[in-house]
Amino acid sequence: MHEKFHSAMINEVIEGLTDEEEKILISSLEKLNNFFKVRLKKIGGDE
Repeated sequence: MHEKFHSAMINEVIEGLTDEEEKILISSLEKLNNFFKVRLKKIGGDE
């Protein structure tokens, strides 16, 4: 159920985006993910 929710969410977000917009979104989300990974390491969490 949770996986279906995430799939639906992603499809809704990218619907109607151009290829360029989709690339920008992916790049931005990767940067955000890396930010959280670094912060988590700084507070001693596991990946």
